[in-house]
Amino acid sequence: MAMTSRKKHGLWTLAAIAAAAILYGLYWNILAGQFRAGIEHWAAERKAEGVEVAFSTLRIGGFPFKLDAVLSNPVISISDGVRSWTWQGPLMLMRARPWTPNRARVSVPGRHRIAIKDGARPLDLIADAGTLEMSLRFGDGGIIQAVVSARNVTLNKAASGKGSRVLGLTRAEISAARPGDGNEGLDVGFKANAITYPVAPVAGLGLKTERVGLEVEIKGEPPLNPNTETMAVWRDNGGTLEFNTLDLNHGPLKLAGDGTGALDKGLQPIGAFSLRVRGFRETLDRLETAGLIQPRPAALVKAVLDVLSRSQGTGDALGEDAEVKLPLSIQDGKFFIGPVPV
Repeated sequence: MAMTSRKKHGLWTLAAIAAAAILYGLYWNILAGQFRAGIEHWAAERKAEGVEVAFSTLRIGGFPFKLDAVLSNPVISISDGVRSWTWQGPLMLMRARPWTPNRARVSVPGRHRIAIKDGARPLDLIADAGTLEMSLRFGDGGIIQAVVSARNVTLNKAASGKGSRVLGLTRAEISAARPGDGNEGLDVGFKANAITYPVAPVAGLGLKTERVGLEVEIKGEPPLNPNTETMAVWRDNGGTLEFNTLDLNHGPLKLAGDGTGALDKGLQPIGAFSLRVRGFRETLDRLETAGLIQPRPAALVKAVLDVLSRSQGTGDALGEDAEVKLPLSIQDGKFFIGPVPV
């Protein structure tokens, strides 16, 4: 009788395990179907918004502990009839876990092609990424948070030969999230390290950006397909940019600050910022030597800088580590340091 009881207990255990496995298998297959449907639905929604999303094949796998969607030849393109932007990527892996289906990670290392057509001067770029990943979090309204991280990226013009290099970077991260208060808008962040260029982006300031960082709150619903009409609507609906963090270290120039930006009636940028600047004197000297600033305006800015430094208690002579607080504004297509146009 004891052997019979143990056998019955073992059979019940095996039956329970088999039942759990069958139920989990059904659960995984339901999630896999929802995973596929979610990707296809997202692509259909983008198409309704004027964004074409395409891929050659979509395969779902990863049983039992993963949900893997593998997309071959992914393409995203936007066009308003005059301008167009197209991205074509390598094999894309989108992975989620069955117990957290509202979170996913997308991996697309390798070669990416970006084509931009705007008038008679199209731009065709190739980006090679050692690592390129995107973390996604989903809510009732779709994607509510996305973080893109990249490592060891080079960007080149598609035309081979001398001068095709555009830039290289060691590390970069871009984040976007819907505000938690339920209001329309977007919180965007960007940071990158060790960006190098074949030609100085600003003459005289060198070929390397050691660090750049940005945190901005986009007020109002930003247009998915920016053009004159959609940007005007965003502006008229109260669209502004709240820069909570501005951080730049390029050549001798080191600055940090915050501010507010918007668009004027002509859709030109306007804004007011408060900056903390180091290396400003050397930066002005280099810009003057490069011919970007004429000697008289450069001398005027330096004089303003000296006055500000004295009023802020940093002394008459600005050493390498001296910091100056500067009000910067943009209006009518010009930059102003205080009242002085640059």
